[in-house]
Amino acid sequence: MENSTEIVSFVLAMYGNMGHLKYLYFTLALLFYVSVILANTVVIIIIYLDRNLHEPMYLFLCSLFINEIYGSTSMLPCLMVQILSEAHEISAFYCFLQIFNIHSYVGVEFGTLTMMAYDRYVCICKPLHYNAIMTKRKVQQVSC
Repeated sequence: MENSTEIVSFVLAMYGNMGHLKYLYFTLALLFYVSVILANTVVIIIIYLDRNLHEPMYLFLCSLFINEIYGSTSMLPCLMVQILSEAHEISAFYCFLQIFNIHSYVGVEFGTLTMMAYDRYVCICKPLHYNAIMTKRKVQQVSC
C-alpha cells in the first residue's frame, strides 16, 4: 500500500463566523461588482460610439476597461459565494482557475500600462513622428 495525499479542496479560514454581517458584506460586494461592470461598460460604449475617441490612448484605455471587467469577474463572484456559504471551502480546480485568471489579468494590465507609457513617450519626445510610429494597425496588434 502506498502513501498518497490528494488535495481536493481548500478551506478558507479567514471568513469565520460573520453572523448577520455576511449579508451586509455580500450586498456591498454585489454593489461594488455591479458598479464596476456598469461604469466600465458605459465608458467602453462611449469610446466605441464617438469617432473622435478612436485614438491610440483611448483604445488602450478601452483595453484597460475590458480587462477590469475580466479581473472583477474572476474575483468578485467567488468572493460573494464564499461570503454567503456556511462551509468556506473551494475546490482545488476552481482555486487554480481563479489564480490563473488573476495572474492573466495582472499580466494584461501591466502590458497595457506599458504600451500607454510608450505611447506618451513617443507623443512627448517625438511629436513629429508620432503618427508614423503609433499607427492604428500597431495599436490593434498590441491591444489584442
